[in-house]
Amino acid sequence: GSRFITSISTSRPIGPAVPSDAQVQQVLDVCMGVGEVLLASGEPAEETTQTMLRMAAALGLPTVDIDITFNSITMCCHRGMVAAPLTTMRIVRYRTTDLTRMAAVSRIVARVERHGLSVHRAAEELADAVAANHPYPRWAATLGWAGQAAAVAVLLGGGLTIAAAAFAVTALIDRLGRLLGRFGVAPFFLQM
Repeated sequence: GSRFITSISTSRPIGPAVPSDAQVQQVLDVCMGVGEVLLASGEPAEETTQTMLRMAAALGLPTVDIDITFNSITMCCHRGMVAAPLTTMRIVRYRTTDLTRMAAVSRIVARVERHGLSVHRAAEELADAVAANHPYPRWAATLGWAGQAAAVAVLLGGGLTIAAAAFAVTALIDRLGRLLGRFGVAPFFLQM
């Protein structure tokens, strides 16, 4: 009787193959980096969550939970009854619209999903995308926001004076927000 049970237990593993703590941590780290960049660059929380879930699954962790608040991301990998779950959290310290970084991160995620990019290579490319200079100077973004505000003012029936005021106020708000952000003012207060 006991010999039969022993032979069954040694010939068949109990539970699915479980990745090591180090492997899980590497995948969680790169997924959290992707989520942080996307959320900080203006991607909605739902889209950020879906992108992180797809990336984790492509990197071998299909059983993760993600919770995103205004300024934090929490990610947990469940490994069944065989190993304890691993959880990690990051605080998103800044929020801005940055379509350049968002596009770079989306390309990295697509390469992981379609071409099987490794965790290490994805982490390297993510670090390069975050450290890369923007293709346009910051004042160009300020002019873009101000021009958009002026165009919306005209679209809503405002004249030249209203459009000029919208342009000037938007440019002032953008520059002032950037200056206050350098002094560490929380994003919540910058929106006021």
